[in-house]
Amino acid sequence: MQDPREKIKSLPVFPRSGQGGGSTIPNTRSAARQLRKSLRRRRRNELRKSAIRYWRKQILKLLAEGNKEEALKLFPNYQKAVDKAASHGAIHRNKADRLKSRMWKKILAA
Repeated sequence: MQDPREKIKSLPVFPRSGQGGGSTIPNTRSAARQLRKSLRRRRRNELRKSAIRYWRKQILKLLAEGNKEEALKLFPNYQKAVDKAASHGAIHRNKADRLKSRMWKKILAA
C-alpha cells in the first residue's frame, strides 16, 4: 500500500493568491482537502461573477443601440445572476443591491 505522505508530495503546485508568483504545497492531508475545496469554491464564485458580467454587457450593448425594451426583458436575468451570487457569498448583499439599482437607473434613463 502506498504511503499517504507520498500522495501529498505528488500534489500539483498551486499559485498563491494575493502576491504575484510563489506557490504553496499543503503539509497535511486535511490541508490538501481544504485546498481542493477552496479551489472548487473559487471556481464556482468566478462563474457566478462571470454571469453577472455577461448579463451586464448584454444590457449595456442593447442600451447603446437604443433598444430599451429588449434591455428591460434581460434585466430579470441580470437580477437573478446578481441575487444568486449574493446568496452564495460570491459578492456581498449590499453590492448586489447597488449593482441592481445602478443598472435599473441606467435602463430607465435610456
